[in-house]
Amino acid sequence: MRMKTFGWSGSAAVIALMSASVADAQTAEVTSGTEAEAGAPVGLTDIVVTARRRAERAQDTPVALTVATGEVMQNRSVTSFSEVQRLTPALHIAPAALSATTTNLSMRGQVLVDIKLNIDPTVAIYQDGVYLPRAQGTNAADLLDIDRVEVLAGPQGTLYGKNSTGGAVSIYSKNPVDRQEGFVRARYGSFGETAIGAMLNIPLAESAAVRVVGSISQRDGYGDNVTTGERTGKLDSRYIRGALLLKPTEDLTVMLRGDYTKVKVRREAYKGFLSLVAPNTTTGTGPLATMETALELNGLPSLAAFLAQPLATRNAQLAAADTALRSFAQGDRDDGAFDQSSGESTNVWGTAATIDYVISDALSLKSITGYRGFHRKGTQDVDGTPFAIIQYSALPTKDKQFSQETQLNITAFDKRLNGVVGLYYSDEKGHEEVNQISVRVISGAAGPALTIADVTNKSYGVFGQTSFRFTPQFSATAGIRYTKDKRRLIARNRNNLICTALGVPLASIGGAANCVRDMSLDFGRASYTASLEYRPSRDVMLYAKTSRGYRAGGLQENSSGNTPAQADVAFTPFRPETVTDYELGLKSEFFDRRLRLNLVYYHSILDDAIRNVATPVPGSTAIATNAQNAAKAKVDGVEFDITAVPAAGLELGVNGSYTDARFSRYVTPTGEDRTAIPLLHTPKWQVGAVAAYTAKTTLGPWRNQIDMSYTSRQLTAELAAYSPAHTIFNARSSLNVTGPDLDIAVYVKNLTNRRYILFPIDLTSGLGFIYNGLYNPPRSIGLEVTKRF
Repeated sequence: MRMKTFGWSGSAAVIALMSASVADAQTAEVTSGTEAEAGAPVGLTDIVVTARRRAERAQDTPVALTVATGEVMQNRSVTSFSEVQRLTPALHIAPAALSATTTNLSMRGQVLVDIKLNIDPTVAIYQDGVYLPRAQGTNAADLLDIDRVEVLAGPQGTLYGKNSTGGAVSIYSKNPVDRQEGFVRARYGSFGETAIGAMLNIPLAESAAVRVVGSISQRDGYGDNVTTGERTGKLDSRYIRGALLLKPTEDLTVMLRGDYTKVKVRREAYKGFLSLVAPNTTTGTGPLATMETALELNGLPSLAAFLAQPLATRNAQLAAADTALRSFAQGDRDDGAFDQSSGESTNVWGTAATIDYVISDALSLKSITGYRGFHRKGTQDVDGTPFAIIQYSALPTKDKQFSQETQLNITAFDKRLNGVVGLYYSDEKGHEEVNQISVRVISGAAGPALTIADVTNKSYGVFGQTSFRFTPQFSATAGIRYTKDKRRLIARNRNNLICTALGVPLASIGGAANCVRDMSLDFGRASYTASLEYRPSRDVMLYAKTSRGYRAGGLQENSSGNTPAQADVAFTPFRPETVTDYELGLKSEFFDRRLRLNLVYYHSILDDAIRNVATPVPGSTAIATNAQNAAKAKVDGVEFDITAVPAAGLELGVNGSYTDARFSRYVTPTGEDRTAIPLLHTPKWQVGAVAAYTAKTTLGPWRNQIDMSYTSRQLTAELAAYSPAHTIFNARSSLNVTGPDLDIAVYVKNLTNRRYILFPIDLTSGLGFIYNGLYNPPRSIGLEVTKRF
């Protein structure tokens, strides 16, 4: 006997299987190639999404939305979360500067530049309905057997809560089904890249099924660290995910999920200095980086010993140090010379229970319970040299969160009214330790700066959103959410001499055990959305929308003071930042659904923008740098998404975004006017294009595809450090051998081997240089084989 019908839980719907993947992620289904020859019409088909907490066509959703299905990602050789940006016109994903396994997401000018536990993101990430408070581990997240990824641009505060001012990204795993199926996939590529993954789905009874996914990935690395002999860019990852589906009655569905990721990486090579301030031969001094190098090269124990030497001696030593430092910016981009092992180990885990209960034709109830956590530790030698200029160690960082969301879905008036009301609660607890030392010999007895923080973040939310169809052409949507946040942070920051959390000598308070600053903060904010939709035909929808969201404020973690007054200023809390958005959108299909055109214009206003700024300390000449609500900004932009199926087997697509982001006011507490500075990690242009052709052969469908992505230059640090414009090409050729149901594919990533700096950072004012940061991965070629059963 077959199982009772079950698939997508609750109010969601099963995504239809595709015969051929899309040229563009938004139009996730295309009928072409062999299916068209069998008599099916050539054109675009529908995809069902749950962006508004209910199942509906993507083209009927008045939201700037991009959808990438699992098959689309496979056809584009997208194997990790960080590569999803190739499929979306608005999303930008970059690796975090101080964590190889963490990503920084930005959309519409909203970006997170600090991954510490006290500062929340601007783009919310959800996995199977559970909010991920931190992005640690996402850079290595495996996308094997993923159903789809939905990317919503603009504030999504009503249904997705706080920290979605730029947008929200929802990752959906495939559900267990009522038949036995599975696959094994193996991949081998450049730089010793090997990966093997498998999926097995087994029905257990009439009303139960289990689906298990696992993978192992390795990479030998891109280059060598000539100082330590280690490989740079080395990767070792393990991943497992399971889902158990239970349907005890026709009205009750229970989905239990669990996942675990373990990843170890050796960081790519930091390539030293893009620019370096020259020594001053008149005074016999130089920037701190150069003087530190001179001390180490000549075995000098302190800065005082260096300065005690004759002027000519100092100048000679500084010249040699300057030459040595500049040499490390040369040579192979993937080879390094750093003295400290740059590596990281991250474990990420999560469990979730989703319960759907159909009360009646008009009411259904959904409960989403989640528990997620991570553990990370690592070191980064970010100066890229064998000298102790900047060394950063993330000592064990632990974080865990429990969350509970309850939704009541309502349908009334012959399905003309659809709504959802709900409650949300989360409790996040974390412990973070960071050990950072700059210019080790010059720092002397003060030693490394140690940041130790215990963080507790609690959030409570109540929300509701309703859509009503007045006529077949006109409809409206309105929603509101209120969120209450409670935050507590216990800081124990110190160095060898001073409790920098309090700004007093350690000896004066009886040692490190009494170095404690206990802080708490409560705040609440409302988010909303409202839209009007007009459908002149089934294939065309126009909408006007406004929405507001906010990013949580918080307490200072990475702050310090050498006096009580300086510490009090450094630990000043920061308020939430808010974004108000106005949007006009078009979703349309033409020529018997052979062409799809989606277009969005938006205007966003950012208030109380959170930025790291220098703040004067009252009664002294000292300066404290911390997160503050320093700026107001305006962002105007256009996003477009076009897909065409002009003939059987041929798929064409182009998407992109234009972003004009600028500060309307940004004056720091020290009086520095930064209003003219562009917003960080916000390229003015992002454009992607793809062309694919599927031909019929005697063995089966043969698909050939090439895609490109262009990103204009972008500011990565507020003082003139830019990542350059770049265009990346990728290609894939895959043959589906229909008899044994075997896929054989050859792919190339970064076809032209375009290399560019990911995040140069300007440290001129502090240490005297702008360093290159990391380069993007080089060209790689691989073979992938998938056997289904």
